[in-house]
Amino acid sequence: HQAASKGIADAVDALLAAGADWQLKDNHGYTALDHAAVNHHRAVVERLLAKGAEFVRTRTDGGGAGALHWTAAMGLHAEVQKLLAQGYPVDARDKSGWTPLYFASFYGHTEVVETLLAAKADATLKDPTGQNAVNRAAVAFRSEELEKVFETAGSELNRVQSLLRVGD
Repeated sequence: HQAASKGIADAVDALLAAGADWQLKDNHGYTALDHAAVNHHRAVVERLLAKGAEFVRTRTDGGGAGALHWTAAMGLHAEVQKLLAQGYPVDARDKSGWTPLYFASFYGHTEVVETLLAAKADATLKDPTGQNAVNRAAVAFRSEELEKVFETAGSELNRVQSLLRVGD
């Protein structure tokens, strides 16, 4: 779990090659996949998924984010599609009010944003600070690459355009 948690991909590879049980849970019920995903270690997550590891639907981190949040934040498009097909709630909120769409927008993962919007993610949902996914994209300077995605989805077009003009 330590290697996965710290994102040490070579160590994870060596442990897997030596026959380590990647399904083993720690004292809190977390697997190596959970540890890697919570800490956004994409390379380790990809290795574990390739070995057949799967997310537990009810597992969340201390901030209330779950598998769909983590995979959206890392831009793991195929896994996001898989989780949506398994019925993961597209607008699930963590304790800060962030949805998977917020994470994908903030980190600039356009393909994931498109997939979440196609799955009917609500781009107008606001967190407790009054921000939505469009705002998060702008705050993270991802607005140019995501403007057309939100525009196509019809999500607050006028607001997106005004946010994109801030600082020009």
